[in-house]
Amino acid sequence: LLAQQKLTAGTAIEETTGDRIEDVLDMASVDWPVDDRRIDTGQSTLGSAVLDGSENALSYLQEVELSEIGGSLFISREGYLTFKDRLATPQVDGAILFSDTSDGIPFTNIEVEYGTENLYNRVTVTSPAGTAIADDTISQNLYGISEESFSTLLSDTDQLDAAATFLLDRYSDPVLRIDSLTVDMDAITQAQRDAILELELADLAEIKFTPNNVGAQIDKGQLIIGINHSISVDSHRVQLKFAPAVLNNFIIGDADFGTIGVDADGVLAF
Repeated sequence: LLAQQKLTAGTAIEETTGDRIEDVLDMASVDWPVDDRRIDTGQSTLGSAVLDGSENALSYLQEVELSEIGGSLFISREGYLTFKDRLATPQVDGAILFSDTSDGIPFTNIEVEYGTENLYNRVTVTSPAGTAIADDTISQNLYGISEESFSTLLSDTDQLDAAATFLLDRYSDPVLRIDSLTVDMDAITQAQRDAILELELADLAEIKFTPNNVGAQIDKGQLIIGINHSISVDSHRVQLKFAPAVLNNFIIGDADFGTIGVDADGVLAF
């Protein structure tokens, strides 16, 4: 629906990402019901802009999402247009667990990347306010220069510099990334099927797997960014797509996200 609509011509004021999304949804040419929204305020500030009415509503909202640098914009499973800003912390307690042993939901296929496919050691972030470039020279010396550019609506150069640094920190080194896994819904219990059907985009998943059944089991927390159902007469498979989980806050008492120190055994506690 949003991909078929244009923005209403006018002037956008300087405001947060969440406020800009609300303003777009309020436009006469978009007219998204207020009751069908779940919009965070947002942590980034966008600059004022003149809108000529030719901009595609979906493309523009996705540019606002990118300008949040770590935010998420999606339609929830209940049909709400949802925006989570970059400080929205995924639910850790009770996160769904997928495992190739008996302690979690089994999966039939897993796709893993480890290498330079998603490595960028020179990041350029632009907006009408200017351009910021961040370089990781150590990574460039090791892997060669790999560049990526991001177009945003950020209102000032301080935000552009911070965004470039944040994105460089995320992408300048090769890390093990779980791209996706597939679950055969006919091969799991009803309780496990119910847990999968309750999943939402931007939920956290814990994944345990042993590459090629050799060596120690790997345990990764990943953010769900895609949920695809493939249903035929005699089968139902669900593919989940993932991105690395970047948690912005300590989780008090959590064994993974509340730890302190490089080799700390304890966790943050009251």
